[in-house]
Amino acid sequence: KLKRKPVQVDYYYKEIDARKYIEQKNTKFDKHPLISVIVTTNETPLSLLSEMIRSIINQTYSNWELCISDVSSSQAVINYLQKNYSNDERIIWEKTGSNEEFSEINSRVFQLAKGEYFVFFKDRDLLSCDSLFEIVKAVNESKKDVDLIYSDEDQIDNESRKYVNPSFKPDF
Repeated sequence: KLKRKPVQVDYYYKEIDARKYIEQKNTKFDKHPLISVIVTTNETPLSLLSEMIRSIINQTYSNWELCISDVSSSQAVINYLQKNYSNDERIIWEKTGSNEEFSEINSRVFQLAKGEYFVFFKDRDLLSCDSLFEIVKAVNESKKDVDLIYSDEDQIDNESRKYVNPSFKPDF
């Protein structure tokens, strides 16, 4: 049961200009929680995996970790992660059996995570570069402790790269 009121982050999927990017990168918050981005991959095409990871790495808020649980039957995702991200301590992964129950997989990936807040992510999702910044900004602007944060979302058409299906969530 939630004891505190959830906070809605009101912003749209957008990219920001260079001035604002630098300004956000240099912002010092009173509260700077670790945010764990939780992803389960399953035969994810490496081009999409790469784009998803880049969208996390390019965040203007830097106190995050990316926790990946790979349930693919092949080793392609793990090999890619080892080759490209073994030196980045913020990116943590493990190989899990594809025959494990979803609840077991989630339990294992949560054991990897150390964050105060969790962002649940699909292996083909992307975040605009200011997404985690806006979450932490909402945490800092709230007069009470925050248990839950949610936001609107949109989808990108693979061909045109335009935003095509916004989902606006009402106030809680």
